[in-house]
Amino acid sequence: MCIFGLCDMKEVLARFTTNSFVTNPYGAIAIATVAGMMFMSVGITAGGPIWLSMVLLIGGILLVYGWLAGSVTYELHTKGIRLRINRFIPDYLGRPPKEKWVLWKDIRSYKNDKDWSRQFKEYEFLKLYLRTSPGEIWLTDQHNKSGFVAFKEAFLTQVKQVNELSRQRKQEEAQMTSASVVKGGPENGGTSSFDGVGSSGGREIGHVIRQRKSFYKTIWAKVITIILLVLTVTLAVYTSGADQKFTHFYRINFVLVPGTIYMIYRVFVKAED
Repeated sequence: MCIFGLCDMKEVLARFTTNSFVTNPYGAIAIATVAGMMFMSVGITAGGPIWLSMVLLIGGILLVYGWLAGSVTYELHTKGIRLRINRFIPDYLGRPPKEKWVLWKDIRSYKNDKDWSRQFKEYEFLKLYLRTSPGEIWLTDQHNKSGFVAFKEAFLTQVKQVNELSRQRKQEEAQMTSASVVKGGPENGGTSSFDGVGSSGGREIGHVIRQRKSFYKTIWAKVITIILLVLTVTLAVYTSGADQKFTHFYRINFVLVPGTIYMIYRVFVKAED
């Protein structure tokens, strides 16, 4: 609720809870892989059995995931997004959840798109590119579809309002600057320009939050799709003999072919807004 331009910051416009990494997922996966390999190398160096090395590998990966992943609640407010983070291992040890604010001025851009999971299922995601740590935030509909859709729609509505306010402020700044020049500047009674960051209805504004283009609409997607198509056809013809190995058959028919078909569908067939 807003009274005289002041908004209640406790008002939640949308709430979405899901399990996810609390940092950049690519970095988290890389750290987990390295940790798992280090644990496994300890078992190999100690001369332990193979099963022990595999247990250490999986244990190292899960240990890192336990610290870098958890249950995250995203709350959308007029001034930005509040994150309530419950990492799995700290939560198990009784540690209180952490909170973090991502203000509108912290968001450089965003991407709303669909992709294919490793289970060959299409999912929708919302990716925020930040000016502050962790640099990127990923939200997907894989674990809470209805909550994701509601949060996404509310987020896009707020972004539209923030961008409109930012454009209005830039126009006002240009007008004030022009008036200041005509009047001879502040020292002669003119009015100075804005500082580039302002507040309206609880929102800190200062720039337009840009929507990034889907990868499947870029020229690189077309190039990669054509290369995949040529590679798939070439390998299918080359390995089509009766003595074809099962591994080759599996990689071509269950990895390359579905991936190529999906790329062709997204890049050349499916028309998205």
